[in-house]
Amino acid sequence: MNILMISKSEYTSDVRVRREAEALTNAGHSVTVIDASSKDEVSNRVTILGSGAIPGLGMRRPKQSSVLYRIARWALLPEHRQRAIAQFQHRASSRAEGLAEPPDVIHAHDFPALEPAATLRERFGSKLIYDAHEYWSGLPRYGRPEPRRRSRNSAAERRLARSADRVITVSEGAASLLRRDLAVDEVSVVRNTFPPHPGAVIPEAPIGLVYAGRISHGRDLPTVFAASAWNDDFGLILMGPQDGSIPIPAWVEVLEPGSMREVDDVLLRTGLSLVTLERGPVNHQIALPNKLFQAVAVGVPVVASNLPQLARIVNQHGLGTIYEPGDSDSLTSAIQEVRGRYSEYKANVVAAQGQLNWEVDSSVLLAIYSSLAPPPRDS
Repeated sequence: MNILMISKSEYTSDVRVRREAEALTNAGHSVTVIDASSKDEVSNRVTILGSGAIPGLGMRRPKQSSVLYRIARWALLPEHRQRAIAQFQHRASSRAEGLAEPPDVIHAHDFPALEPAATLRERFGSKLIYDAHEYWSGLPRYGRPEPRRRSRNSAAERRLARSADRVITVSEGAASLLRRDLAVDEVSVVRNTFPPHPGAVIPEAPIGLVYAGRISHGRDLPTVFAASAWNDDFGLILMGPQDGSIPIPAWVEVLEPGSMREVDDVLLRTGLSLVTLERGPVNHQIALPNKLFQAVAVGVPVVASNLPQLARIVNQHGLGTIYEPGDSDSLTSAIQEVRGRYSEYKANVVAAQGQLNWEVDSSVLLAIYSSLAPPPRDS
């Protein structure tokens, strides 16, 4: 089939978009992705059409943020978010108009892509898949509250998702909420798992913890910094993009954002992965972060926040320990426990690779596409 994917995130930086596109291409489908990048390219036989980078908020951050700066940013963030989404939707639709042939399936990655995908679906007569990377209604929103706009967006998501041929998401918790809120009977789960790394050399004992992800609000990092588990023999590494909203203590090792392979190397060097989110936002309750499955893929145990979906899968497979978000003493105890039983947890993680891997989840994705394929023509 000829497949068009639309994604507001850039193809090269969104593991889910990239992995799904490559799985479909490897299965014999033709895949084009319209994303928010600034150039066109072909990667592993996937054609990427850039709709153009979305400009930032346009406010130069002072070296030391003043009260006035923080108030202005708080007030303007919602308008900037909405303007960026609208700009992407317009550009993506324009790029799709120039396709050489109409797509058989349009695959909308998350809510910002859903409206242009639904409109193009009507024009081309395509099938429509809504791929909810997040529980959009439950996402934390930083900046001035906007209840009316949130209500309008929720209504739009419900209307458009109910017109989709299939809805997929990232966890059972998210699927349950989407069935309820969108009034959709069937929501399939395609988790953000990774292909396992056979033969990866896992250390005999951990020498530290790695947090690989965005360094910003909502990740419970102040609790991490306050834990008393850190010393000269066991440290903390942060690896990811920073937005400047979280002060980082001088003793923390901070690495530049790296490729997936570079993150793997750091995980294997240190031996433990930190998977943290704050309690509160509904989306955090149902989240299964990429960093959880990346740790499983390389065979490294985790220390994770005690949130429903995350704790369930960690405990089910014995992948490591959990702690109470916001409680630094709980985190310290969880770190001590996983260090004391490291060989046991390491064996559990390796054993779980048979179930928590991309081959399992990509088979769900390919089955969904098979169900949308037109019947063979009579010879």
